[in-house]
Amino acid sequence: MITHGPIRWARPALNPTVDETAPLNTAQPTNAWPINREAIMPDGSRIGSDTCIGTHRCDGATGTWLQHHLSAHLVPVQLVEAGILLALTLLVLTAAFLRIRR
Repeated sequence: MITHGPIRWARPALNPTVDETAPLNTAQPTNAWPINREAIMPDGSRIGSDTCIGTHRCDGATGTWLQHHLSAHLVPVQLVEAGILLALTLLVLTAAFLRIRR
């Protein structure tokens, strides 16, 4: 439970993501694992979609920037995550057994 946050935070770095620009209000691809979505403003800057909700900050947006993992990335990312969690588990168990031994 404690490691869920850091693993989720590191997930985009575990495998290369796909970045693409699309017309405004384009839906995320159905066979993708969404990571980030931002509105592209006329000056080229990007504003996070969570900032746009309920405000008029994104009224002049010209497009959408999408960042996602392809569906083919699912298994490799899960294997890397499982390896990290297994290594952390072994580390904690080793520390516990060394502590109990004393």
